[in-house]
Amino acid sequence: METLLIITNNPAVQARYRGCMLSMQPDYQRVLLTARDAIHQGWRLMMHPESGSVLPGRTPYRSLLLDNTHRRPDWTSLEMIENALIRFRHFQPPELVSHWPAGVLRDFQFIDLNLLRQAVENCAGNSLMT
Repeated sequence: METLLIITNNPAVQARYRGCMLSMQPDYQRVLLTARDAIHQGWRLMMHPESGSVLPGRTPYRSLLLDNTHRRPDWTSLEMIENALIRFRHFQPPELVSHWPAGVLRDFQFIDLNLLRQAVENCAGNSLMT
């Protein structure tokens, strides 16, 4: 049974966790919205939606790890994701990402991948495999 879900827009995460329960999204905002929808269905955040101290809108990538072992809405997760959405909308710059060099985008992918990897390691007893 799958107990962990990765929601991401990071191609490096998609490549690293191929074969895992993963929801690939087109952008940062869709990651947050998809996570919020999952939380309403009983999933729980296993990492802070703004981990890494990088302001929303200053990084193009976000990956989140969720757990479904509780099967009821987790109010703390819901509050965290709603606050992350508010901050994202406040800090979101106009189409800055499309102008960043490929090397900078790879750096942001690497940072996001490592933040997710730490969360996965903290949940080592759960299953990520589909």
